Amino acid sequence: MIRIAWGPARTLLVCSLGLFTLTSCEPTGKAVRIFKGPVGELGPLCSPDGHWLAFEYFTPLGVPDTEIWIMPANGKSSDARPVLNGKSMEYGEIAWSTDSKWISFVGSPSIESGVMSDQVFKVNVATKQVVQLTDFPKFTSLGAGTSWSRDGRIAFEMNGDIYVVPDSGGATTKLVDVRNKLPDVAPYFPAWSPDGTHLAFVGRQPGTLGTKQDLYVTDIATGKFTKAFEDVGDDGPSWFDDAHLVVSHQDAKLKYSIWLVPISGGPAAVRLTHGFYDGTPSTDPAKTYLFFSRCEDISKLSLSSPAGGFHLWKLRLTTLNRAASAIPGMPRAN
Repeated sequence: MIRIAWGPARTLLVCSLGLFTLTSCEPTGKAVRIFKGPVGELGPLCSPDGHWLAFEYFTPLGVPDTEIWIMPANGKSSDARPVLNGKSMEYGEIAWSTDSKWISFVGSPSIESGVMSDQVFKVNVATKQVVQLTDFPKFTSLGAGTSWSRDGRIAFEMNGDIYVVPDSGGATTKLVDVRNKLPDVAPYFPAWSPDGTHLAFVGRQPGTLGTKQDLYVTDIATGKFTKAFEDVGDDGPSWFDDAHLVVSHQDAKLKYSIWLVPISGGPAAVRLTHGFYDGTPSTDPAKTYLFFSRCEDISKLSLSSPAGGFHLWKLRLTTLNRAASAIPGMPRAN
């Protein structure tokens, strides 16, 4: 239910990405807060059609009262509205369908007093119709995150591996065998690549100073794992394009930044924000904006309300054909 990272760099950061040559605009223009509720919000995700921004909204009642809201991606915060705000279950871990009509989520309806069972659901954004997609027994616990593939499969974590369920419901299938291939790694926040050939996830494992979290990418066809980035935040990655992800990185105990990372790993990652506690990064389909959650006052962080103090921000990403041509050794964007 949580993703995280941070914001103003003092040097100009430029990155060539084939068709895009981007700069972090925080040196020349500030990130803008776009929504602020009474407690906090996490996980802004732009719909594939670019019209809506979905996010998790925390009320003063805390985690058990998390809601799912949407707002126009280029609109005003006053136009935000809830899609799910009933009190019959807890829900979070959202993802958009490719047609922008549905949002998947993990819900925990109460079966009987004190007994919960996690299930994968989807909700229609226009009608608010909720459809249960899985039918797991009592006491089933699912990990953080869902992700919708272009061929209609929803990925989620269960029992230390990554499974999929058809977006129409039905039998679940193991997609990525993490436990056998990476026995010390617990996967969270699975994320399909746009072309459906790779799946990224955050892997948690014991470290010398506590839990260590790294970014992994799996080639679906071969099953090969690549550790693409180390020391990421306790939140999910988001795909920028088929070869790059945006993800948070822990720079200090309470300092997180957002980075653009190639799936091949290596030294080519580029920091996009600096100076705060940011997280849950994603972009719009046109790659115009970076959306994320930012906490400006770390004193508001609390286990009872982990989203407390985090609100929604956006940072404009600029295409720089002219600037790229003026920098020695920088390839020009086509």
